[in-house]
Amino acid sequence: MLDLNTSLKYQPDSRGNRITAEYTGNLLTRLSHNTGQFLQLSYNGAHIETITEHTGTLSVSFSSMPLS
Repeated sequence: MLDLNTSLKYQPDSRGNRITAEYTGNLLTRLSHNTGQFLQLSYNGAHIETITEHTGTLSVSFSSMPLS
């Protein structure tokens, strides 16, 4: 399902599962499954800085390095 700005709001499947997308401005900040599991995305400017899963036991960090 897309909203008026063509951003993904949710994606259902044939089994009744659903993943919902949440945004802050134009940035995707959370993907939530209907069972309660989720991925939380945080940004540094327009770049993804971390992705954390719902229990908080797994967090992936990204950093950018200048090309030289």
